[in-house]
Amino acid sequence: MSRSTSARPWSRAGCRGCAPRCKRYARFPKYAANFARLGVDPAETVLTPDSGTLPAYRRAVDEVVLRAMTAGDDVADYLRFVQMAGRMGG
Repeated sequence: MSRSTSARPWSRAGCRGCAPRCKRYARFPKYAANFARLGVDPAETVLTPDSGTLPAYRRAVDEVVLRAMTAGDDVADYLRFVQMAGRMGG
């Protein structure tokens, strides 16, 4: 059986919206059950550019799924996300 995890990398600009979004995720029943089963706070799944935690995630599981959460919703924001994830070791 493969193991995977989902993480949410944030740009520095996107970090400002982290706390409210984490709380919102925790209210969805399926997400809440998953966080409870894993014993983690939703905020613990957020990766920031300077956290240095993506390589550790990659060593711990077979697959890491990154969900883009950007400050804006245009192509340039998503391209910056891809570049940031690459620099983070993704």
